[in-house]
Amino acid sequence: MSALYGFTLADFGIYDQESVLIEHCFRDERNGTAILSKPANDNEEPEFRHLLVWRWNSELPILYVIMLNPSVARAFVDDQTMKKVIQFARQNGFGGVAVANLSDWRSTNQTVAKKRGWPKSRHCSPIIRAFIEHVPAGERRTILLAWGNGGPPLSGWLTGRSKSPNARFVTLGITKPGRPEHPCMIGYDRRFQEAASSSDSRLKREAARPLGLDPQDESGGAGTAIAQPFGKSS
Repeated sequence: MSALYGFTLADFGIYDQESVLIEHCFRDERNGTAILSKPANDNEEPEFRHLLVWRWNSELPILYVIMLNPSVARAFVDDQTMKKVIQFARQNGFGGVAVANLSDWRSTNQTVAKKRGWPKSRHCSPIIRAFIEHVPAGERRTILLAWGNGGPPLSGWLTGRSKSPNARFVTLGITKPGRPEHPCMIGYDRRFQEAASSSDSRLKREAARPLGLDPQDESGGAGTAIAQPFGKSS
């Protein structure tokens, strides 16, 4: 599928296209593609957003982004986080973004998501692995890590991954607890920092355990999928 820019659904462990909802949209001079879980009924919101891609200039590289969990953004709608991610990508010379999450469960309430163990679908880990490992020969892929304090410590998550020969990990800075800054928490004047060098002294002092997510899991957590319509909590 060309809209996935070098990936196939099989790269994410999706072998039956009918098992997912794929949205395409063109607006604001951008092509958008979202892969979501297929709801049981047409009047329900998808429970998971596996991948979101926006492309506005095919001659420039894509910025790959890993954040904590998706909110309301889809192929036909942005949320505040996506607006900031897109602006950071534009001002750093990228022609698109591909966004995955440590937990792909759609929720506007991180407190609820945390209590539920950061639910994730079976496609969550394969997508993050594909971001890092499925890099075309000769390409140097930039991956922005930006999950904020709700996710695992950067140093633990980078263990083993930072040696990937074709992946360049960057952040927008490091929080005091040693997590990569979330885009919504900083201004547009912030520059990308190499993840390895930006972590140095602060990451040496961070706690060994994450805030609710396992740093050795590709998706950041061993969460379980819990069927519940988007936007509701219990």
